[in-house]
Amino acid sequence: NNANTVALLSTRGWVSLRQFAMLAGVSYPTALRLAEKGEVKTVRVGAIRRVNADELQRFLKEGNAAVEAPQVQTES
Repeated sequence: NNANTVALLSTRGWVSLRQFAMLAGVSYPTALRLAEKGEVKTVRVGAIRRVNADELQRFLKEGNAAVEAPQVQTES
């Protein structure tokens, strides 16, 4: 159950960016892009990016609305 996983990880206060991607239902490259654009707040601990549990909850509540869908060009 995803809610149980979020609850368990949030007791630690932080999740890795890979865990964030898994829980948020996005790929790791997408999570990395969101972090680099500042759409998901992260903290670097050495070489690892961490996401605070509150930030994970915020993202899950808002959904993937911040992730832009790719533009598809149609020929006229």
